Amino acid sequence: MKQFLKDNLHNYIMLIIVAIGLIVGLKQLNIAVNSIQENQKYRALDSFMRLEEKWSSPEMQKALLLVDNIVESIPKETRKRIEIPLEYFEGKKGDEYKLALTKVAAFFETMGYGVFRQYIDFDQVYELFGYVAVKYWNCYECTVEKIRIEYKDEDIYSWFQRLAKECERKNTT
Repeated sequence: MKQFLKDNLHNYIMLIIVAIGLIVGLKQLNIAVNSIQENQKYRALDSFMRLEEKWSSPEMQKALLLVDNIVESIPKETRKRIEIPLEYFEGKKGDEYKLALTKVAAFFETMGYGVFRQYIDFDQVYELFGYVAVKYWNCYECTVEKIRIEYKDEDIYSWFQRLAKECERKNTT
């Protein structure tokens, strides 16, 4: 009987030690998971801050102004949808226009890629850039369709398009 109690006591002690080890291990795992999640949030915030920094830069503001000037130069009564003439994209109206159009489109393309690859939070992007993503996509859409046909590439500015459409969808809900 003494031996039985001694063996069982030894087993209970071993079970307690294993249970304590599991509890400590689970706690450490929880800490590690929380740390990874915080790190992901920090990276997402950092990416978002970089986009905002780029948006606010003098270089981007100049590009946005040029794109807005192109759009404003198109007589409203001659168009059903905004269509930026292809010659601006081709550099026939000057390289500064081509560069400006490309910068703005690339900005939203990068943002869309970041959102849909889940590097950047959509809700943050929507709150600060949702309206302008839709606005600029509406300016680019007709011309991008022509460029896609010309280059036989449906993926040209597809992240930009997807971002604008998702922002537009959220506007209506």
